[in-house]
Amino acid sequence: MSFIEIVKPGGLSHIQDRGRTGFEYLGLSRCGPLDFRLFAMAQTLVGNSLDDAAIEMTYQGLDFLSPHDPVIFSVAGVQDIRIGSCIHPARTTLEAGPGQRVSIGRLTGQRAYLAVRGGFDTPRVLGSRSTDFTAGIGGWQGRSLRAGDEIPVKAPPPHRIPAFDMLPDDTPDCDSPLHVVVGPDTGEFPPEAVNTFLKAEYAFTSASNLMGIRLSGPPIKPRD
Repeated sequence: MSFIEIVKPGGLSHIQDRGRTGFEYLGLSRCGPLDFRLFAMAQTLVGNSLDDAAIEMTYQGLDFLSPHDPVIFSVAGVQDIRIGSCIHPARTTLEAGPGQRVSIGRLTGQRAYLAVRGGFDTPRVLGSRSTDFTAGIGGWQGRSLRAGDEIPVKAPPPHRIPAFDMLPDDTPDCDSPLHVVVGPDTGEFPPEAVNTFLKAEYAFTSASNLMGIRLSGPPIKPRD
């Protein structure tokens, strides 16, 4: 079986597929990619299904190599990729030969995705390969990737990869508004608190995880 070896794991790198659904009643979150657009872009470039597993990287890229076999891969959400001594653009289909080290450069945002042709062949847990850090299941041994990990790769399907030269960079405008859906607990907050939330400026914090996003900004106080 083919595999890639993690040489340098980056900040927080882990396996994710489309996600694990239907088990919220057990206290298990859906998991899955935090940036589904970039995840789908990387999978599309290598001809994978969105049910296949990819590696999600956080804040920092990783280094890997395929010791014995060539590997076809793509990366979405980074500035550039180095294969050996050659630099290549992201958002295109690339190939590394046996033993060639691949270094994934700076991320353009908080998340980036590495997809390999065929997808990563980690065990399915409750129908998904997604890593759930809270429950310690899925992904690669239920944890983030470490140097020396050997992640198996599935045999590629027989169909050919679509002929993409390079997908366009359609990174959303950072000044675009975010729409809010009013939920059933809105009544727990006074109107002035809701108004503060809708009009004040908030920022994502590093305390965000696969369960949710934690914001910093003016506090929102519930009714007494």
